[in-house]
Amino acid sequence: MNIARISVENFRSIKKLDYHPDDINLIIGGNNSGKTTIFKALDFCLNPYIPWYRESFTEFDFHKRKTDIPIAIELILEIDGEEKDIASYFDEHLEVMNTEGQFLPYENFEEAFKKNNKLVLRIRLECESTFTPTIFYPKPESNKRAVSRDEKKKIGFLYIPSNRDPLHELAFYQNSMFSKLLGKHDLSSGITQIVEKMKESQPVLDENLDFKRSFDQLRSEIAKLKFIEDNVEAMRLNILNLSERKVLQSLNLILRGIGTDTEIPIEMQGSGMQDAVLISTIFRIISEDKSQNLILAFEEPEHNLEPYYQRLIARRLQNPDSKRFQLLVSSHSPDIISAFDLGAVNIILPGTDEHVVISIEKRYSPEQLKFFERYERNQLLQAFFAKHILLVEGPSERGGLPIFFRALEGKTLKSDSEDALFEGLEALGVEYIDCGGHGKIHKYANFFRRLEFSVISIVDNDKSEEELKRIVDSSSFTIVLPENLERNTYDKLLTREAALMGLIEGIENCVEEYLPWDQLRNNIYQYFINRGNIIGSKDLEIIKSTESFQKWVENIKTKFDEVQLRKLLHLLIAGKNAPMDCKSVRQSRIVAEAIGNNKEGVPETFIKLAGIIQKFATGEIKDNVYYLS
Repeated sequence: MNIARISVENFRSIKKLDYHPDDINLIIGGNNSGKTTIFKALDFCLNPYIPWYRESFTEFDFHKRKTDIPIAIELILEIDGEEKDIASYFDEHLEVMNTEGQFLPYENFEEAFKKNNKLVLRIRLECESTFTPTIFYPKPESNKRAVSRDEKKKIGFLYIPSNRDPLHELAFYQNSMFSKLLGKHDLSSGITQIVEKMKESQPVLDENLDFKRSFDQLRSEIAKLKFIEDNVEAMRLNILNLSERKVLQSLNLILRGIGTDTEIPIEMQGSGMQDAVLISTIFRIISEDKSQNLILAFEEPEHNLEPYYQRLIARRLQNPDSKRFQLLVSSHSPDIISAFDLGAVNIILPGTDEHVVISIEKRYSPEQLKFFERYERNQLLQAFFAKHILLVEGPSERGGLPIFFRALEGKTLKSDSEDALFEGLEALGVEYIDCGGHGKIHKYANFFRRLEFSVISIVDNDKSEEELKRIVDSSSFTIVLPENLERNTYDKLLTREAALMGLIEGIENCVEEYLPWDQLRNNIYQYFINRGNIIGSKDLEIIKSTESFQKWVENIKTKFDEVQLRKLLHLLIAGKNAPMDCKSVRQSRIVAEAIGNNKEGVPETFIKLAGIIQKFATGEIKDNVYYLS
């Protein structure tokens, strides 16, 4: 039995929501997007241990505190063709749902599944301004009969909130994980033996002679009043009123770590150990009774855990021993998300009138999912949490632009309309994606736009009209780098506009880290040997005896003006078959760091670019394309 549909109205942050979960569901979204609200809605409907006779809703549970509009939460749980036992248990409340979503009378188990119909159980929670909710079966013939505790237990819903208390869950408190796993066994006989042994505590205490002397003196003092006889049998200590629950709650989990003889109580262990033990307990609950139904809602399982352990538990959660299992997980961790198939990812988008949960699997073809699963998973994971996604053509932009934009943070950017303080792209919720070439930008833009993300594309000015139109049509906003008498690219703008000393320093740093001078010297010679109009043959011969890249640049600077030198540096790092190809993310970052260290070193075009991105992200620009001048 799985939840097939969740409908929420006027509950907390959600005015309206309609969500159809699958067997395995990873729900992601920004803070306050509604993830916890969905889980709490499920918990209020299905948790058998909430004491509604003394608990109640408050005005803060109503959307925007509008208590005149009732809260309504309705769940449709689907029963499959192998769950005849569950169908028998809920028989009188079952309905048949046809392909159009209409509810029909349920008469026969085998007949219920014909014509692609589904056998379902509806549960509804309603709460009006009295703040007392009713949880009932909305089937007309059920006459709003309340869902009992035992019926909720049969559904098997288990909620692990983000603010969980491992110490509470790992003790024998009512409805704790320990009680669910171990407390279901009949422990009466064992507990009786424990209590009986505890009753024999007097001889043990008497081994402390000071205690025994004080106790005997007290007994003699009382005997003087003629209330008891003055002998050892007349007064002793005993243990009374110890219920089974109190005995269980007094038991404390003790652990001994690997490589040590020291035993330490769970309460004295680190937070990571406590969460790991709790998660292991949850795994055992899932696996313990394969015949029982279980719907697990787990918020942020990444708490206090190393990345490798996060991935491990995420994979284990998706492969339970039990067949009657449904999983709903929320997370902000890329490591948790990386362990799920993209098809299981659901993105929640909050709205003023309605929250929408988008299933990636339902938005894309298997071929599209396979491409992004295979090649682009790591980039996508980060972008799923962004407010705006910035698409760049390649690794040069991906490595350099973040460095330049960071160097501009807190500075005033001048513009034709109004000067503005640059907040930085992180503050604007922008995440970068390297598209691996301009030919793929529209593919990435389409991917994210279909998930209703805001997509900003930065493109060089070398596109055909058809290609540029395709990028503009698939993006929320497109910025075209300035057109000049020659083709403008990131690398051209960098070598033409950046502070010259910083540019040279950055290239020198790349040489030191990536390419021995002997090798680069040979590359330069071979590259320019057939380009006599750039470096003359005499200067090429000099390079053979130059002992370092720095010395060679110093020599070239005496023979080239600044414009010529910049063109030479561009050919050196970014030309076709360039002597040193600085197009990796790391190399581009090294060059940008050296340039950005100089406050005046950031290229003017990139300063304009930062201002335009900020204006779009803050809603000041409404157009969908902007041509930088």
